[in-house]
Amino acid sequence: MKTVNVSHSRRAATGALRACLCLALVVTAVRPARAEEPADRVQVTAERMEYLTDEHCMVCEHNVRAVLGSGTSLRADKVVAYQGENEAEVVKLVATGNVVIKMPERTVYGEQGTWERKTGCVRITGNPVVRQGEHELTADAIRYEIVTRKISFEGRVRAVMDVSDQDKNKLLNF
Repeated sequence: MKTVNVSHSRRAATGALRACLCLALVVTAVRPARAEEPADRVQVTAERMEYLTDEHCMVCEHNVRAVLGSGTSLRADKVVAYQGENEAEVVKLVATGNVVIKMPERTVYGEQGTWERKTGCVRITGNPVVRQGEHELTADAIRYEIVTRKISFEGRVRAVMDVSDQDKNKLLNF
């Protein structure tokens, strides 16, 4: 494994920049941009970033944050962006450790989040939780299909939701 300090190699810096910018994919993957929304600016910060030339990946560690102008953000202890044959293309992102994806309407928590270009899916594992307002869904794994916007809950699934008194009466009088 060869580690290249981004500031010392132009090629590594270019690849690192591409990989770093593609971290936005994991953030936007759970909330695809709508046609009417303007392109968002992405800001990625970490206490440490390095580009691994031989592995074709960008590693961001320690307090990693990716923020979109739309109010969507990703936090994790570590994010690795893997490049494909074409260095301009990221084929896989793995966020590990205290993963939090915040969107204006909901927040997703887990220990690991993986996005793969070939499947077009984001999979959250490690005690994943989706919270929207007072509603909470947990499972062994949560899978989000970006194109179809389908969310699947795998394994032991638990839902906690607030129910109005009117809805409680409807359920009790079923």
